Amino acid sequence: MQTRIENLKGLATLRLNDSENDFLAGESMDNWTVIENAFIEMNSGTISDFGSMTKCPSNNAGFKIIDGTGRFAMPAFIDSHTHLVYSNDRSEEFQMRMKGHSYKEIADSGGGILNSSKLMKTSDESELLELLLQRLEKARENGTTAVEIKSGYGLTLETESKMLRVIQKAKSLVPQKLWSTFLGAHAL
Repeated sequence: MQTRIENLKGLATLRLNDSENDFLAGESMDNWTVIENAFIEMNSGTISDFGSMTKCPSNNAGFKIIDGTGRFAMPAFIDSHTHLVYSNDRSEEFQMRMKGHSYKEIADSGGGILNSSKLMKTSDESELLELLLQRLEKARENGTTAVEIKSGYGLTLETESKMLRVIQKAKSLVPQKLWSTFLGAHAL
């Protein structure tokens, strides 16, 4: 299906111009281009054209036209490294790291991945799924449209498998594209 969004108030892009090989990377990614009064065309989910409305094709045959008046469009975020299936919050450990504590000190005080693993073993799949869905919704609200989720807090085949099943169930329940990665030897 071909879709065109027309009359966008602005289209933010990391492309400097229409050249396929012209893109921003590294520090230059701070230099976004915003095309005012813009259009964007998609064909089967892939962007096929974009630009100012002054360059918008007049042929609408075969296109679903969406009015983007008053709206902005911008690239979405792809989070390629997450550990979103967990039952306990480790923000206290982050504070300890910020104060200079070593990972060994954190583990010795009852924190760390081994503590997460112990809690993961006793966590119910439905509870883990609900927590994952909440985290994915928060990520979606902040512009994340694709997420890679690692296991790794299970440390046993049974618990790692439980984590991967939770990710698999979430795939059909959220609008984001999800990938799962088995990380069975995250810690010893």
